[in-house]
Amino acid sequence: MTRRVFVTLTDEQAEQLSWLADHYDCDVTELTHELLIDSIQFCQAQIEAEACEQIRMLMDAPAMGRA
Repeated sequence: MTRRVFVTLTDEQAEQLSWLADHYDCDVTELTHELLIDSIQFCQAQIEAEACEQIRMLMDAPAMGRA
């Protein structure tokens, strides 16, 4: 499934994105797509790491209310 995403950039961000697209000889849309995918994957990895840490903390915590 594909969804259209609209992103608002500052002038500075737009200039940086344009420079990157020129530097890597690619389309701004293509570059934006790749950057969004990288950002999403990074966020997913962060969320997974935090969830794993929370699970470890819960498992390492002394059992409350157990005799």
